[in-house]
Amino acid sequence: MIFARQMYIGKRLLIAGTKMRTVIFSSLLLFGCGPAQIGSSAWFNGASQSERVAYYQGVCESYGFKPKTDKMAECIAREIDSARQRLEAVKARAFEPSSTTICNTYGATTICS
Repeated sequence: MIFARQMYIGKRLLIAGTKMRTVIFSSLLLFGCGPAQIGSSAWFNGASQSERVAYYQGVCESYGFKPKTDKMAECIAREIDSARQRLEAVKARAFEPSSTTICNTYGATTICS
């Protein structure tokens, strides 16, 4: 369901637009922007487990963790889980229902509700 913000200008009804987050998100999912950006949903779906681990190993090394340790493995797992949770939160917000705004313009006065 697409929600539209409606704007009245004189007697003419114009549909100002749809929920832009949904349009942008859907466009990116359908058409993409070239190679998948690291950490994106497309990257998580397309990258192999070893590619994801290698990327997050670099992240964890930048935090000061030493390679091939239990702490490094915990950091990698924590970073991957955290990234996935952020992606899920973004997806959930993208499809939240929006409210409809109606604006009426009479002369130089515009009233929106």
